[in-house]
Amino acid sequence: MTATYHRPEARRTSPLSTTFLTLSLLTPAMAMASEGEAATTPSADTTPAVAASEAAPAKPPSKAEDDSLIPSWEKEELSAREVSTATIRFNPGKGLELKSADGAFSITTKVRGQILYSLDGERGQTPEPMQLSESMQIRRARVAFSGNLFGKHNKYKLELAISPRDMSTKNGAVGVSPVLDWNMTFDHLAYATVVAGQYKVPYNRERVISSGSQQFVDRSIVQAEFNLDRDIGFDIRSKELIGGAFRYYAGAYIGEGRGAFELGRPGHMFLGRVEFLPFGKFSDYEEADFERSLKPRLSVGAAYGYIENAKRNAGILGKTPKDGGTTDFHNVEGDFIFKMAGLSVQGEAFWRQGTRRPGSATDENGEVIPAEQPRNGYGFFTQAGYLLPKTALEVGARYGQIRPLGQESTLSERNELGAVVGYYFAHHSLKIQADYFRLWGKDGIGLGDNQVRLQMEAGF
Repeated sequence: MTATYHRPEARRTSPLSTTFLTLSLLTPAMAMASEGEAATTPSADTTPAVAASEAAPAKPPSKAEDDSLIPSWEKEELSAREVSTATIRFNPGKGLELKSADGAFSITTKVRGQILYSLDGERGQTPEPMQLSESMQIRRARVAFSGNLFGKHNKYKLELAISPRDMSTKNGAVGVSPVLDWNMTFDHLAYATVVAGQYKVPYNRERVISSGSQQFVDRSIVQAEFNLDRDIGFDIRSKELIGGAFRYYAGAYIGEGRGAFELGRPGHMFLGRVEFLPFGKFSDYEEADFERSLKPRLSVGAAYGYIENAKRNAGILGKTPKDGGTTDFHNVEGDFIFKMAGLSVQGEAFWRQGTRRPGSATDENGEVIPAEQPRNGYGFFTQAGYLLPKTALEVGARYGQIRPLGQESTLSERNELGAVVGYYFAHHSLKIQADYFRLWGKDGIGLGDNQVRLQMEAGF
């Protein structure tokens, strides 16, 4: 089966200009025509004696003549492309892919979603009865389109997030745009690939790993506090240095986060990241060791990010300070992931320090609101999972902590300790996971909260 798509007809002389020329030649006799009659041609005995070249409307150029005005390179790029059954395929877990016969164009569509049940119990060991709350929600619902255009080295990605939580829906109102990602990748140069648009800032590993490729129901509370999320900008990167053993990323972003579009006070984010894989390439941006290789695999990364004039108290994320000021943040991160024989271990550490620039906001009495202290702090988490031999069952555990940096920081102490059991029907494409966490602050684990979650994910 072959489907051929044709480009629209080439440009022709405007019908409006031809009509105007014709009307300009109408004779007075035509003006005396009956009111209901359409005057389409002038009377032969009243037509002024004019040269044929002046009286006749301009002849539209033929298709061949018109095509001669189009550069040869443009004809080639805009010409029709063929798609045959040989270039249409479905790859489970990755989506439906269509390619042009010459490979210059392609599109892959993918749909995935998560259904989450949560049961939370607050202050589990106080004299007061435990306060229970539960929810069931579509945690994530994503539609993604990716591929290449006008060549194999010009790649694109569009991802839409359409669940209520994805769009921060509250009281029926949508809080953020459903557009998660829209970016282009130009990998003509293996050692200097350019990525531009809105996408996950390549700061820390766990944030960049897809939410559909996690061992636990969701990411750690530590990375939720310190990550740099998504932003609009560009970076130059390479994953091919020293045979793929070394990678780098260097980027500049607008510093406003996901969905930025309004004019505002200038402020940017600058990022640098490096990674080292001493034993060679492997799936280091996917949790769980499905390869089960007896060969050890390790990836180590480190990153630095600077945000100037951050409008939120955690940089890209967080709340707007009540005084309306901004903060300059220094962010430092280190991470690793190790896999061997079904075992996977990973961890990340963060450090963040900011300098406040107070605003001039006033309270209801007209008094200037005191400057809010920066959300300075540090934290880390580590987790491990083991995919039981000859089964699709995995067990794992995680511990993480967050600490304020200095006496004036507005960051509060938090801790998490939990375990997970997951079953992979088709790796991460179809799985079910259940985890339990104890969450506590500076009062100690005995006065912590309990969290139980059950989640099913499907992606195709």
